[in-house]
Amino acid sequence: MIYRVIDLSQCGPKRLESWSNTVTRRSHLAERVHTLKLALDCAMELTSNPAKLARALAKCVNLKELSVRNTTPGFDQFNMEHRRSIQTWILNTCKFRLHKFDNDFFKISMLSQFWSLQSDIRSLALPNYGEKFPCHDDQLPNLISLKVDDLKTLPEERPLERIEVFMPFSMLDRLVAVLSQYSPTLTTLNLAQCYFHDASQIYAVFTTVALAVPSLLHFGFIEKPNMYLSTQELDSPIAALAGFTRLETFFFHSFRITTFFDQNSGDTYDLCDPGDLEVLGRATMHAGRTLHRATFSHELEDDTSHVVCTVTRSGPEEVIQLQVEHPTEFDLSKISMM
Repeated sequence: MIYRVIDLSQCGPKRLESWSNTVTRRSHLAERVHTLKLALDCAMELTSNPAKLARALAKCVNLKELSVRNTTPGFDQFNMEHRRSIQTWILNTCKFRLHKFDNDFFKISMLSQFWSLQSDIRSLALPNYGEKFPCHDDQLPNLISLKVDDLKTLPEERPLERIEVFMPFSMLDRLVAVLSQYSPTLTTLNLAQCYFHDASQIYAVFTTVALAVPSLLHFGFIEKPNMYLSTQELDSPIAALAGFTRLETFFFHSFRITTFFDQNSGDTYDLCDPGDLEVLGRATMHAGRTLHRATFSHELEDDTSHVVCTVTRSGPEEVIQLQVEHPTEFDLSKISMM
């Protein structure tokens, strides 16, 4: 496993340059690299040598997963395409054929040559990008998984199987039309960074998703912290899950929403209370008869920990898993099917 997975996303320019020099001189090490995570600054010419990185990447002929995070100061807002790097030439000599690409650094409008060469990409993430899908119809023919920040970035006539997208309530009227086109193939949907002025609107999102893609297998909802949304009670979305015919996994991650109220039973669930989360998890599994797993998580008021409850079903029995963990240790990939 040595050199197979390289994570330089928390490293500075000197560490990046050291790695670049090592794999450039030792091709046998470069050929082992399968997964590479980078964090780059658009001013990298002032702090490191981009040509050295280009030569190192060219040596990584077996690279399959590449993530490039943008650490440029001020690059923390939505749709910052003009703040991305124009140094896309770094990728142009690479012979690797990626399966997964997460790009927050290179200017997307200048990657046309790269898209044409990378026909094996199956999973693509374009954070902080709010424009139309950048690829032509004949590019990325094997794409099945896409993470974007805006509904308008989702491409038409692509047989996508997994989608993660930001979901403001203002987009609700477009949600059915956009998602319905993927209904024959879509298995996984994460609505991330969801923000609303009124928590009651969230129930409408659940029913809308069930209407658009009733045969969905995996559904996740991640609330965005919203200073305009006061801590409040939310009608439980449990009843809305009945609209899904095949749903196997469901997760709900909340920040400001602290209470679920079940209109059918009259029960109230405190999302900060592990015991209430356990009861809510069980009730969700009973309501969604096809569910194999339901996870509820909530960030506690001190902003230092989450309470997480996962209920799994094995045959007629349910196994409760309950844990409290620090947010830096909270790994969405453990519960998401993306």
